[in-house]
Amino acid sequence: MFSWYVFHTKKGWAAFLGKSNLVRAAVLPVDVPLPDFMHRLKDHNIVLIDNDNHSISLVNKIRGYYEGEIITDWEVGLDLPRSSDYARKVLYYVHTIPYGQTQTYSTVARNTSRPKAARAVGRIMGNNPIPLIIPCHRVIAKNGWGGFTAPGGVYTKKSMILWEQHHLSRPN
Repeated sequence: MFSWYVFHTKKGWAAFLGKSNLVRAAVLPVDVPLPDFMHRLKDHNIVLIDNDNHSISLVNKIRGYYEGEIITDWEVGLDLPRSSDYARKVLYYVHTIPYGQTQTYSTVARNTSRPKAARAVGRIMGNNPIPLIIPCHRVIAKNGWGGFTAPGGVYTKKSMILWEQHHLSRPN
């Protein structure tokens, strides 16, 4: 059975819908009171993860991401039951875009065998059920940032990309 795992990060409350080693949905961190955050989660059991609970690998990785860790493998499976075949292909492809790198919507379309489907890629990114783990923020327009449907919009997208590039460039 899928459950919402709710936890706090440096950027606010976040959650993912998962079971075992499988993720179906995620909510990027939002700096709101917990009761306000919980209203976003529907239709599944909710598990609240304490700040000192480090037993769930994906929670640790998401918290680590927002603390500046470079995450190269989320080590989870993706469950995309409501996605079309092409959307799944795009989402799995975007899942492989490396930390700190970006690709344009048209590049993603070309690399998923539909070179004229840049707008479709944009729609798929806008409906991405698992942001961060499927890093839709790394897909940009050829002449700018493109859109972003998460709270904060394009500002959040730009901040995430610059955050990653900053952490890649710092000395070890």
